[in-house]
Amino acid sequence: MDIDTLISVASDNSLRPSEIEQTAQELGCTIHELCDRFAKELAKRYLDEQIAWEPADAAINKLYAIAYGSADFGLGEFAWSVYLAFDEGEYIHAGGDPEPDGEPRTRKILSSLIAGT
Repeated sequence: MDIDTLISVASDNSLRPSEIEQTAQELGCTIHELCDRFAKELAKRYLDEQIAWEPADAAINKLYAIAYGSADFGLGEFAWSVYLAFDEGEYIHAGGDPEPDGEPRTRKILSSLIAGT
């Protein structure tokens, strides 16, 4: 399996820990490196409007759920930052300017993350 397929599977919310482990092994990288590659590709696709907010959010949430749930391997630093960017877009922030809430907030954070890589 490759990164593209992992993203597709995760956006449908059906990703399994064994698929992550197997893909990391096939690509010759650690699980944390794979998670960071997954997150970077997901962020780029979202910013390029190749994937909508909902399936992108579902994909990163599924990766998070596996990383801190059933498999308990955690996320690398970049993947964690991408997860937090999507998390920021999931709710309205009390007392904040409504414009940067939701998708615009996620897009702004991801743009900064990708620019820094």
